[in-house]
Amino acid sequence: MIDDHVQPRELDKAVSAPASMRLVSIHLERELRPKFKSKGISAAVLTGLAWIQKHTDAKFAIRLDTDSLVIGPFRQRIFEKLNGDCSLAMIGAYSRTPNGAARDWSVHRKPIRELTRLLSIRQPWRVAANYADPVRKHIRRLYARARVHEYQDGEHCLGGGYALSREFLDRVAAGGYLDDPQLWICVDIPEDVAVGMHVRAVGMRFEDQVARGDVFGVRYKGLPYPPEELLDRRYAIIHAVKNDDTHSEAEIRAYFSKKRGAADPARAS
Repeated sequence: MIDDHVQPRELDKAVSAPASMRLVSIHLERELRPKFKSKGISAAVLTGLAWIQKHTDAKFAIRLDTDSLVIGPFRQRIFEKLNGDCSLAMIGAYSRTPNGAARDWSVHRKPIRELTRLLSIRQPWRVAANYADPVRKHIRRLYARARVHEYQDGEHCLGGGYALSREFLDRVAAGGYLDDPQLWICVDIPEDVAVGMHVRAVGMRFEDQVARGDVFGVRYKGLPYPPEELLDRRYAIIHAVKNDDTHSEAEIRAYFSKKRGAADPARAS
């Protein structure tokens, strides 16, 4: 757990978890919470990935939103997919959603270009400052490496649920890209877009895993299918439960909680 409060709160002691789960609270030091849309989450996610890479032998990492929900087993399916191809870094909803809609990354092109260019037409006098800025310098280096590997501005897997391979974690660490995640605190691009840039920077690739029988039943707003159909299609991780047009979040969570209880009588008792 990444604790971005001004003072560390020892969240690992405040949150209950199954005995088989190890909770770790990592304090992300910062004085002020960014007031822009992405809220500095890129720094939090990269901090977590850096800790996982350094302190564990995890075969992959999973990123979920608070409005994502695990509804089925996923470990073996993800392991087999990522372990079998050393070029594959990130799986989830990449180019399309589970119901076949194409994903559009073009909205991220402008902020990425503004971050990586030295000359601003509106503020040409800022060339020297942009050149010296350690944040911009870091991102320009990352972006330049990504472009070598045919990076398309903004490409990523949807942050509602994706998996990252161990090979990816090791490559980004070896490249020095996880040395100082705090550089990203005031960078106003979504964390899934930031991770996507890292994928291309280390010469790796993405893959859709949203078809029937795949793990990720995720899309940006609402559920891609009704709850019963999500189970029928054998999805394991779904998103988003909080703004579905047909069912409330409480109804969705209650439905899958009941299903888990029916599958595991000991849990239901």
